[in-house]
Amino acid sequence: MTPPTEERSYYQPQNDHALAESARRLIDAVTRSIQVRDIIGPGEIRRIQCNVLDPGDFIGSHDDFSANQLYSHTLVIGLSSDYDGGALSLHLPEGVLNVRPLRGDVIIFDSRVVHEIHAVESGRRRTLVGFVESKS
Repeated sequence: MTPPTEERSYYQPQNDHALAESARRLIDAVTRSIQVRDIIGPGEIRRIQCNVLDPGDFIGSHDDFSANQLYSHTLVIGLSSDYDGGALSLHLPEGVLNVRPLRGDVIIFDSRVVHEIHAVESGRRRTLVGFVESKS
């Protein structure tokens, strides 16, 4: 893998069918939660990906709404805790909120929010990311 530069980031999307099925079951369980339903409304998870970032990997600033204007929310589930760095920075109107998703954490935010993932310093950062498609 080529080292990351400021212009480009690298991560490994995982294409394992068993992992995909486990991810779907986990996302389904999370989205059945009353608290999550209150946030995402009647939307459905339309896409799920597993992001794996190794030392030096990062994902630059972007918003998910630009990829699909039907996305209303982004849902991140932490799958690992044995890494350093890799903070998720949400660029909110009130300022930047830095979050380090750990195993079992669920983070939900508006898909129009610009965000980035800082470089992982050590270990392997694993997350499931789901994109909620609005039904309205």
